[in-house]
Amino acid sequence: MLILASLSGIQDFLFDIRESGGGQARSLRNRSFRIQLIAECVALRLLEAAKLPYERLVFTAAGKVCINAEGLSAESFKAVREAAADMERRLLSNIHGRVRLSVALDELPGSFAEQFERASRALVVNKLRSYAATAPGAETWRDRMLVVRELWDANAEAERDAELGRRLVNARWLTIRSSDGTRNGMSTDTLGFRVSLDANEPVATGDLASCSNLADPERAPRNIDHRFFHPRRLARHVPRDAHGQPIEFVDLAARARGAPMLGVLKADADSLGDAVSAALRQSTGDGPAAIRALSQSLDRFFAETLDAEKTRAGSRWNSIYTVFSGGDDMLAVGPWDVMLDFAAQARTLFNKQFGQDATNSPSPTPLTISAGVAVIKPKYPIHLGAQQAEELLEQAKGEKAPRAPQPKDQCAALGSLWKWQDHDVIIGAGKQLADWVDEGIIQRGWLHTLLELALLRRGQAGPEYAGVHPATATSRLTYHVARNWPKPRRGDDPPPPARQWIDAILREFDQFDSTAHVETIHLPAIVRYAILATRSGGSEDRA
Repeated sequence: MLILASLSGIQDFLFDIRESGGGQARSLRNRSFRIQLIAECVALRLLEAAKLPYERLVFTAAGKVCINAEGLSAESFKAVREAAADMERRLLSNIHGRVRLSVALDELPGSFAEQFERASRALVVNKLRSYAATAPGAETWRDRMLVVRELWDANAEAERDAELGRRLVNARWLTIRSSDGTRNGMSTDTLGFRVSLDANEPVATGDLASCSNLADPERAPRNIDHRFFHPRRLARHVPRDAHGQPIEFVDLAARARGAPMLGVLKADADSLGDAVSAALRQSTGDGPAAIRALSQSLDRFFAETLDAEKTRAGSRWNSIYTVFSGGDDMLAVGPWDVMLDFAAQARTLFNKQFGQDATNSPSPTPLTISAGVAVIKPKYPIHLGAQQAEELLEQAKGEKAPRAPQPKDQCAALGSLWKWQDHDVIIGAGKQLADWVDEGIIQRGWLHTLLELALLRRGQAGPEYAGVHPATATSRLTYHVARNWPKPRRGDDPPPPARQWIDAILREFDQFDSTAHVETIHLPAIVRYAILATRSGGSEDRA
């Protein structure tokens, strides 16, 4: 017997926050935690109904739960179904159906790999019938519409999000207890459990279901039965000012080079389903252990390794705000230029642990990671920025970069798409162009000319170039470079570095669709970086 459960609607729920009044960062932090917590409570409720120990939990990550329910009795099978229906009703009441729970149980004989595959297919079907268990006799469905009786108070929910977000930053312990125990003002109801975020170690009581040390995940409390201690890795880095107060998005954007803009980074592992299938095929009779090892390693990377990078003393990553990071993906916000650099750092660390040359990787096949980075204004609704980052991530996973044989293992940003191996060249060239502008070697207006001509040659220029043949861009660029870009001081001197760079671009400019010259291929992204990095905030930059 195998039990699979999945939460859907996570993305919409995560970013369905109040846009006005500030506090978006705190609200996002708590929304992310609430999703993790809901998944954990789903696992606990299902284990409790099945009368199984916590050790039977194969994994809980990214809104998914897998339980090895071998030997489940008919009575427990029925109890699991009832628990799933009860959790559906609670989700419908508490968060108005915005997060949906689907549960699949496979009771047919076969190996763990066969059961996992069948349950996964059943789960896909069940996701299309959300809240079906609540319909019979409950009058929740009318004329194919879901009726939620409780009124949704968006302002009250926003205040709860902000308050719990503040508590989460400093909490050391997470405690989950059954709902029939004594309630206090610091606990919240989640799927039939009372959840508390506390500074002190939990007290052993009969209603304790689970506790986790958020400050030191592997250290158990002294006076609690270890059966109830479950390590939880929680990525929660928050940039702080000199007084220890969290920095809001507007202030984070001010730390960026040039334009005071934010970068929203969304990244996750590629082809994880294939890796899971390979792990099951290659496991020597213990499929649950193989999947558990892979899931825990990925979760540890996203929740601990990347978070540790942001908290290292003197790290430039300390300006990055972790929205969520765990399971097999992450979402982070910070100064736009920092986020582009951190995307590459995350990929480097991921590759060392799970890539082609990784040693002791828990994945039987090499894993890659893809990312999307959206650049937005600091007061732009964060859920829309996250949606843009998600769309860029999907582009990185589904489309091939120029000259690439296949998609994935890529980054999408600045209007372009590239393989990670080209990232340093592209971003480095953008920084160099910006430096030349700051040093007075070239004029910032030349960047706009270069971008316009690059887009014109690619047939991507705006309507003002309607009727202008793309081929004319090459002659116009040749004239622009000869007239404006730095020349040798004497005839026998080598050209200045800026002139050498633009001459290399000019040589390949007309063959952008066939050249192997990375800086020519991705010239628009390079120039966009330089324009952002040299934006002064003067009248020329006002929207």
